[in-house]
Amino acid sequence: MADRRTVTRGNAYTGVMVDATEELWDIHDRMPVILHPDDHDAWLNAPAEEAMALVRKYPADRLTVERTADPWFKKQNAQS
Repeated sequence: MADRRTVTRGNAYTGVMVDATEELWDIHDRMPVILHPDDHDAWLNAPAEEAMALVRKYPADRLTVERTADPWFKKQNAQS
């Protein structure tokens, strides 16, 4: 993730997202790109085409999901 300070909202972050795996659709329709540790060097140093080939769904059977009752975001009021 890249981050930078903004005047109006404080620190801003950028993440690369993909469609969620079917097993996670009940949580959200998108998920962050998760790189296998063996792919870190390619992501940081390979030509763009090779790095972008790493933008794919991470296998759901390799993830651990811990559910909570607390939402991870607040919905913004549409009437602001």
